[in-house]
Amino acid sequence: MEIQEIEVNSFLTKSKSFDHVFNPYRGCMHRCKYCYAHYMKDYTQHKEAWGDYVDVKKIKRYHIPKNAKRIMLSSVTDPYQPIEAKYKVTRNALKHLIGFSGTVSILTKSKLVTRDIDLFKQMEHVEVGMSIATVDEKFRRIMEEGASPIKERMEALKKIHDAGITTYVFVAPMLPKLTNYKEIIRESKPYVDYYMFDTLRLKGENKTWVMEEIKKHAPTLLPLYQQIYNQGKRHYFELLSKQIEEFCIQEKVEYQLFF
Repeated sequence: MEIQEIEVNSFLTKSKSFDHVFNPYRGCMHRCKYCYAHYMKDYTQHKEAWGDYVDVKKIKRYHIPKNAKRIMLSSVTDPYQPIEAKYKVTRNALKHLIGFSGTVSILTKSKLVTRDIDLFKQMEHVEVGMSIATVDEKFRRIMEEGASPIKERMEALKKIHDAGITTYVFVAPMLPKLTNYKEIIRESKPYVDYYMFDTLRLKGENKTWVMEEIKKHAPTLLPLYQQIYNQGKRHYFELLSKQIEEFCIQEKVEYQLFF
């Protein structure tokens, strides 16, 4: 693992999707094979494989634009990946967000997020989400090698929810025929305020990695994945979106679809 500290002038980055984002690290130790953020290597010039390097940001100035309404942690890294336990870049940033009148939205795959409940309680508007793509722990270890086990993520959500903090689950990426969204909802429903859903998006290296794992561990699904990602046939996700809507209405849970 290649780790280095880098000085950066900016705290927040303007984003079309999230208003403003804060990425405390470049790179991620979770090594998720499907991660779209591997393209960041094109900008950082890292020769190491995705998951084998992390740049730790040393923030010079914590400036929050007056027009900022929503701040997302994070968009191309995990703010609570294992290295955060040592460097506390995320925790230090959160201290500067106390008093911010907008919404702070956090998304992670790590149980470490519970460490900062004391700071969340001091914020006006904060929500904490867990990204969950599968409840199959064996498959989780294949696809998300360095992330927290699903059971620990569920326990973290419950602890945060019990502390009076808004929680959500980002059911994503939805791997065709492998993401059991019904089971995820049924298991987490008592301590989750709302759900978001997004599809598996494959391009470049992550497409190669995921296809290799499907061929190795779920070969009967390979034709379906080839239809979707090689031939561009989207019927599967069109049907899935309708099924998700019906189930969420049935279960009386709030939801947002991004496909």
